[in-house]
Amino acid sequence: MSYEENITVKQNDYGYDIQGQITDADGNIVDLTGATLKLIVAEPGQSPVYSGAAEVLNAAQGEWKWTVPEGTFTEANKTYEVEVELVYASKTVTADGAKIFVKGELKES
Repeated sequence: MSYEENITVKQNDYGYDIQGQITDADGNIVDLTGATLKLIVAEPGQSPVYSGAAEVLNAAQGEWKWTVPEGTFTEANKTYEVEVELVYASKTVTADGAKIFVKGELKES
């Protein structure tokens, strides 16, 4: 399962939503009915900058969102990989594919 998305965010911004849609390998929408979502955001090989809940927006359409908490993206010019774990009563599957790039803040003169 995956979702393909490249997202650019601004260093030190927070409180906004990042949204996605989960699809299978053939591009079919994955129904999230009954699933609890866990989102993991990390640089490859590093500890996550975020590991916690994401919200289902429209289960039948595989749509979810995550509100970025304060202090998540504090370093500029970093690229993070995103995984969404879909936890159902009888199974857990992981969707990956998105990347988040953190763009630096402009300096005031």
